[in-house]
Amino acid sequence: EIYAKIVDESYLAERPDRIEDYVRVPEFDSEYVSLWETGDGHRFIAVRGTNPTAKKDLLHDVNIARLGTTYDEVGPELQKILDDTEPSRIVDIAGHSLGTVLILQAYKNNKDLQSRVHMTRLYNPAYNPQLIAMGWMPSVAKDYEQDPRVRYLINLGDVVSLGGMGGAGPKNVVYRTPLG
Repeated sequence: EIYAKIVDESYLAERPDRIEDYVRVPEFDSEYVSLWETGDGHRFIAVRGTNPTAKKDLLHDVNIARLGTTYDEVGPELQKILDDTEPSRIVDIAGHSLGTVLILQAYKNNKDLQSRVHMTRLYNPAYNPQLIAMGWMPSVAKDYEQDPRVRYLINLGDVVSLGGMGGAGPKNVVYRTPLG
């Protein structure tokens, strides 16, 4: 729940300095990414999803609708954070919607990124239901469904997340209904 709250706050232009035990590390703030850490050194990277007023976000969404992925927008930022993190520290990452695809595309472009991350959480991962219906299922979100280090958190009321339905589904998944 705390990770979901932090990801939600990452949409804000003025992000808070602290959320419960997590303190934001502003030197790593960017348009999509924010880094948070606890006093014991645990690091959490949040990647926001689509801001409907951001033209670039809408272009990413069009790419996801057409191709099942988009270009690697955050990989260099994630690499910079991980390069600045001692190997003994635990790093988790989570994203919402567009942010899930940005994380997974960064992993696909640089396999070493995921090797440094303890757990990846994808809140309402972005799939394209039309591609599935047509029998054409390219999707970076589907590529990681069997990876136990990637947890899918899917709201069954979200049409974009339901685009991945129809197959075996993710190995590590939590389904929620809109009513709880």
